Amino acid sequence: MMYMDELTFATLFLGFCALVAPYVGEVYHQTLLAPNLRFLFKQDSPHCHKTTYANGDPVYYFRFEISNSYETKSVFRRVSHATNCEAVLENMWKYDSSGSPIKIKNFTPVNLNMGPLFLGPMRFIDLNLSRSVFCDIGHINKQDPRFYFDVLVHYNAQREYEYLEPGERCILQYGVYSGNSSHKEQYYNVSWSGKWDDETEKMFRELVITPTNNPEEP
Repeated sequence: MMYMDELTFATLFLGFCALVAPYVGEVYHQTLLAPNLRFLFKQDSPHCHKTTYANGDPVYYFRFEISNSYETKSVFRRVSHATNCEAVLENMWKYDSSGSPIKIKNFTPVNLNMGPLFLGPMRFIDLNLSRSVFCDIGHINKQDPRFYFDVLVHYNAQREYEYLEPGERCILQYGVYSGNSSHKEQYYNVSWSGKWDDETEKMFRELVITPTNNPEEP
C-alpha cells in the first residue's frame, strides 16, 4: 500500500512538472535571460548634433538611443540579443497657457525609424548584445522656425501635432517593444524657444530636451 502511494505521488509530481516546465522556462527566458533594453539621452553629441541638408542648409537633429546593454553587476547576467525591436511615439502632452501639460486625446501611436535614414525606413530591428540604435526625436532647420517630430508616418488627423511652434513646450512618451523583452517607456520634456543659433552649445540652450516622468502620475 505504501509502495502504491509513493508511486502515485511520483506520477502526480512528474505530471505536475511536465505541466509547469514550459511556463517556468518561458518566465526564465523573459526575465533572467531577457534583453536589457534601455533609453539613453544627453543634450550633446552624438544624441544631438548639427549637420547640413544636401543643399547646404544647416539643420540640428535630436535623437535618443536604445541600448541592449550587458549587466555586469547582476547575479543573472543578461546575455540575449533583442529581436524585432520597434520604437513608438505613444503619447503627447502640450503645455497650455498656465504651464500645465494637457494630454492630446485620441493620439494615434506611430513608429519611429529604427536606423539611419540613408538605409531607408526600418520599423523593426534586431539588437545584438552591447549594441545600440539611434531614433530621431526631431529636427530644426535654419529656414523654418518650427521643431518637427520625426516619425515614419504622419496621420492627417494629427497634422497639428507634427511640430512645436517657437515658444511651445510638450512632453513625449516613447515606448520600445521587442519580441523577447518587456515593454519599456520613457518620457521627454521638449522646450523650443524659437531662437536659432549656429553655435551648438548656445543652440542646445534654445531647444532643450530633458528626461521626465509620466505627467499623469501623482
